[in-house]
Amino acid sequence: MTEEEFKETPQYKQLSGASVEQGTAEVIAIFPTPVYVQQNAIEDDDVKNLRDIDLLPEHDFTANYGYQSANNSILNLPENSKLREKIKYYINDFANNALGFAGEYEITQSWVSIKKPFQMHYPHIHPNSIISGVLYFDNADRAESIVFHKNIDATDYIMRPALNHTIDTVFKHTETSLAVKNHMLVLFPSYLKHGVMINQSEVNRYSLAFNAVPKYQLGLQNDLTQLEMPGNFDK
Repeated sequence: MTEEEFKETPQYKQLSGASVEQGTAEVIAIFPTPVYVQQNAIEDDDVKNLRDIDLLPEHDFTANYGYQSANNSILNLPENSKLREKIKYYINDFANNALGFAGEYEITQSWVSIKKPFQMHYPHIHPNSIISGVLYFDNADRAESIVFHKNIDATDYIMRPALNHTIDTVFKHTETSLAVKNHMLVLFPSYLKHGVMINQSEVNRYSLAFNAVPKYQLGLQNDLTQLEMPGNFDK
């Protein structure tokens, strides 16, 4: 059945005058995904040590993922301790006051990411992490947005409903973009898929990415879910 034929059926005509459109029914968005945005999270002097760093050699995936700093624990360097503490403050604000997680969170890995013209970063998630984030610096006004992708249920790959392209709702969207600015910090759950479109400007796009987990433990002893964190985050 074509879309035009479906529009002539009694089912479609009933739906087109349904309670949602008439405003008598309420559609509630439950379990929203939180994304934490802090403008002017840092000062320019805080990122001075992120410039002129060593990068990993170019490889087969560079065009699809960009360049990455050779040091993937760059916030552990003594000269970046002030920046690390600032970012940790926001991470714990997000964890404790927005997500409702208990305890202190600590940064695990951190690295500078550079997207040169015509480079991108395919959609991805960050395994073995609870909270991930990106800090933007040294970017021109045309820096590409970060794009978040809706988590797709496995059944969507098997049974995919036809879409009515004349109706626009937030529930139809499978991705959304967030414009970035210098000194802007973005935090999100590590399971949230995200990526960067092709850098169509003539200048590089700079960001600092990082992951964070609870510093002391996962779960609670009395719930029989406790897992003490054995790692040393200050290495």
